Amino acid sequence: MQVAGSGFARDGDAFARGHGRAEFLGRTRLLKDVTDEGEHGLAPRRPEDSREKTAEQVESTKKVYRRSTAPQPREGLSVPAAPDTPVSATLGGAAGFDGISFHEQYEAGTGRYAGSQIRWEPPDPALAVGNGYVVHSVNCALTVYDTAGRPLTLPTALNQFYRQLPASRPGEERAWPHASGDMLADPKCYFDPVGERFLHSVLKIESPGPASRSARCYILLAVSATADPTGEWKLFSVDITSDGRHGTPPLAENACYSFHPLLGGNRDGIFLSLNLFENIEPAPPCKGAQLYAFGRRSLLEAEEGDAPRYAYLNTATVPTGDPDFPFWGWLQPAQSARPRGGRQFFLCAGPLNEKGIPRPLDNRLVVWSLTGTETLDGPEPRVTLDHRVLHTGPMGAPFIYGVTQKEGPTPLRDELGDGDPVQKLDGKAPWMTQVAEHDGLLFGAVNTLLAAPDRRPGGERLGIAYVVVSAAETSGGLEARVLRHGYLAVEGQHVFDPAIALNAAGRGAMTFTLSGPDHYPSAAFVRFERDGVRGPVHIAAAGAGPEDGFTGYSAFTGNGVPPGTSRWGDYTAAVTDADGAVWMANSYIPDAPRSRWANVGTHICRLPLPG
Repeated sequence: MQVAGSGFARDGDAFARGHGRAEFLGRTRLLKDVTDEGEHGLAPRRPEDSREKTAEQVESTKKVYRRSTAPQPREGLSVPAAPDTPVSATLGGAAGFDGISFHEQYEAGTGRYAGSQIRWEPPDPALAVGNGYVVHSVNCALTVYDTAGRPLTLPTALNQFYRQLPASRPGEERAWPHASGDMLADPKCYFDPVGERFLHSVLKIESPGPASRSARCYILLAVSATADPTGEWKLFSVDITSDGRHGTPPLAENACYSFHPLLGGNRDGIFLSLNLFENIEPAPPCKGAQLYAFGRRSLLEAEEGDAPRYAYLNTATVPTGDPDFPFWGWLQPAQSARPRGGRQFFLCAGPLNEKGIPRPLDNRLVVWSLTGTETLDGPEPRVTLDHRVLHTGPMGAPFIYGVTQKEGPTPLRDELGDGDPVQKLDGKAPWMTQVAEHDGLLFGAVNTLLAAPDRRPGGERLGIAYVVVSAAETSGGLEARVLRHGYLAVEGQHVFDPAIALNAAGRGAMTFTLSGPDHYPSAAFVRFERDGVRGPVHIAAAGAGPEDGFTGYSAFTGNGVPPGTSRWGDYTAAVTDADGAVWMANSYIPDAPRSRWANVGTHICRLPLPG
């Protein structure tokens, strides 16, 4: 799969800037009935391997890293204590419906894709809302609803939607990461309010998936051809393998892969941020965050034969000032109800070590500004990446923290008969997974370990740290400062995996998962405004039982989590609609038909707010 017209400029020992072009794969659509097989034929396969670069070698991306002094974490950090926020017995004005469940995504696929889905736990819900449509994706399926929750398409297997090889052969019963075909994962959705188009992105590791050290890795992008996401979509591919082949930058000797690509946009462009890892087991080395910036118009208006240009920036060349944690990662693009042009802001938490793991406790927050985005649609994009490292209150958690849940029926555990305990959920380290922008302010949140208000022994639980940051481009460069830093905790329970969205009036919500000794895994939220959390926690959808999926039991190994811990998810989603409402998508345990292998589902809710 050739990336046309790639060129990179060398900065020291690493490729720090460059440009490239995405490949147009064709057109596709979502399924509307069970007899529909979607697009016939698969996307063309890649060409024979070559380390030769293409003829276009001009340095078309003029990029400068303005380097600020990177402060070290303050000494003597301790787990912060936080007051408890009460849990309300009301829905707080929200109303919703169930999204795609594990059962539905596992059964998705028609024609040659029937019975080809691998077992994917967790769902990793993604969401975009606009023009009266709700576009919802999980790890290996995608569907569309109207705003009343009525399904307008079937849950469509992502491999079928993107016209890739089926993830497995029917009857193989394969589970992540052991795909025999193309493995797709970590979807994101974005509604572009400027061009009124929907975008969907997903990571692809080609057949036979991560098990092959030489498998190439791509970001696949889909753009709705019109404002109606139930119609045609245009498909694009970007090779991110970064081994010097097919015009990619030679950042590693072996093929590289990513996970959890992040998607966002402003008035000028569409932005993808991803963390790169060299495919060497058992501990893949981190290669830092990579940014891909597309001109919005050239991407959304591309047709057959076009190859939309992107600007590429490698933040591995940006020093952290911390030799034990040399890489920046998870640069989350800010999203705004009224996106501006000229620059794009990003937020990330503290730096990562050589394995891509952050400090268990840190107090650094990084604001990034990509300026010159108005040039992305021109013949010579000229963008500048600036950053500032700020101090906040302490925040952090172990790389995977075992979140407890209320005990209840566990039919899969009973069937296995192996005496496993009731699972814990994998609460992730403090990665920035969604950022809202409003009126010069950035709003972000991460998981953090919190002590009880009285710091009593055993009172620690997983909670949320949130920040409000002012950011502006001045004649002297980026200026940023922390205006507010706070915590959200619930007595004796855990809240984690936050996502924040604010409407044009500065009113919004933060969604997250609530679980603990008194609660099955539930979808919850709290109102959020410019000065932080407002009011009590509301449960949008109460869990109907404990998580009882295959990844948490000893009969199944190789899931990337400690024994007795289930994969729960890397993120939730919160977005705004034109009427000011905040929409949220979260994982929870529904009272609904389950698969033998797992019972997790998703919930989508709408919170009406003055816009």
